[in-house]
Amino acid sequence: MNTDLEDIVNGLGKHFKSLDVDFFIVGAKARDIISKESGLELSRRKTSDVDFGLFVDSWDTLDAMRELFRNDENIELNPDKKNKVRYYYKGTPFDLVPFGGIEDADGKVSWPPCYDTIMTVIGYEEALKSAKVIAIGDTEVKVVTPEMLVALKIVSWDENPARDRDAQDINYIMENYENIDADVENCLFDHYLDILDRFEHDHHLSSLAIMGIRIARFASEEHIDLIKNVLNDSDQREKLARKMVSFNVVERETQVERRSSWVDALIYGMNYERDQIIYR
Repeated sequence: MNTDLEDIVNGLGKHFKSLDVDFFIVGAKARDIISKESGLELSRRKTSDVDFGLFVDSWDTLDAMRELFRNDENIELNPDKKNKVRYYYKGTPFDLVPFGGIEDADGKVSWPPCYDTIMTVIGYEEALKSAKVIAIGDTEVKVVTPEMLVALKIVSWDENPARDRDAQDINYIMENYENIDADVENCLFDHYLDILDRFEHDHHLSSLAIMGIRIARFASEEHIDLIKNVLNDSDQREKLARKMVSFNVVERETQVERRSSWVDALIYGMNYERDQIIYR
């Protein structure tokens, strides 16, 4: 069953607000919202679930939320006790990714009582702060920016490289970034002609460098370092580039090489402002 997104946001939002919990939409549903806002064709990778990032101060808040859910006839708790994030609203699956006061020093969340389910949530707080308010029907909701979606997806993929969907979502945002952000070309010509020169006036690569600059501005130092550790590892970078390309695509090796150049442009952008300071 696929319940209307506005209905889900309103049905869950009332519980989030009653506990003073700030939230935003992340994951593949955010990708689709970004696509629609930009007038793009949706990704071929379909999704029915909705992922919400929740800023919570304690586990008590999540316990209170679970009790509210238990008393809501539209919400079903997940019978699989091992999956700590999955619920159902009128049959449609949704995941809650908590962060904030329950994180450890390494940006990880471990679910009590056994603390055997662990998730990295580094970057979620900054992604919430930079989230864009978008209208879903008559309802306004915060949605992760495309730049921070890529930043979060890189960490998620690195934790589990078997999650092809993360690499596919990274590919979709990077491939369409010039169309997602209509202002990126003006930004290049007004402020970053040197980046255009650096990439020999390849506007796509130059736009991905701008994405890198924005990630470096939005994300925490810890998150930036984590992304760089992933992308500066030549083996991981090649693995990611390969996962970004479909197996049945024509001239696959050429496409893999092109994705590697996208990643290089992203890294260049993430280092850009630091390098400008160093070389001045």
